Amino acid sequence: MTARNLFLSLVGAFCILIPNLSSAAASLTILDQASPFNSVSINQGGNFTVDINVSTTTEQISGFSYLLTISALGSGSFSLTSRDIAGAPYTASDFTFNNASVFSGSNATLDPTNNNDLGATLASPLAAGSYFLARFVISSLPSVPLGAYTVSFNAASVFDQDFNEITPLTTGTYTVNVVPEPKTWFMLALGLTVIVLFRRRQTT
Repeated sequence: MTARNLFLSLVGAFCILIPNLSSAAASLTILDQASPFNSVSINQGGNFTVDINVSTTTEQISGFSYLLTISALGSGSFSLTSRDIAGAPYTASDFTFNNASVFSGSNATLDPTNNNDLGATLASPLAAGSYFLARFVISSLPSVPLGAYTVSFNAASVFDQDFNEITPLTTGTYTVNVVPEPKTWFMLALGLTVIVLFRRRQTT
């Protein structure tokens, strides 16, 4: 390969890379307002609070769309209880589905996904950057099995100023650990102690 051909090849490769280096990207995250570990431990029947945030690198934001889902073993055992957008850069009039629809009947149940889009179409596009979108309280049933569950996004999209979907889109997850109440641990420990003492008594 001549020096000229090598130069032209390098120029062509550089031109191909330029769009990729400047390509848009967006992310949706689920954050814990109190814990830096992005996880929470609750008792059966307990609830927890998460914040939804969006960020883009270069594109303006004209809207967003998403559902929330729980890992399969928790299907039907968790429900959205409330949605608060105080401090968000949009109003309830921008919602795709208002709260009356989102929290009506079984619509709010994560089974394993809630029924209504939790997104919004904004009256005015937001400049590229990071924004708080909503705060959700999610409750569990008293009968939810003990264990770890993952809350994640489903059918998520973020739209630019021309209402085109911004890609690539990365999405975060959140871990919920359902643990026994302290009195349950006490009863288990007491029961084991009684069994051990009974067996010792039998062997003496």
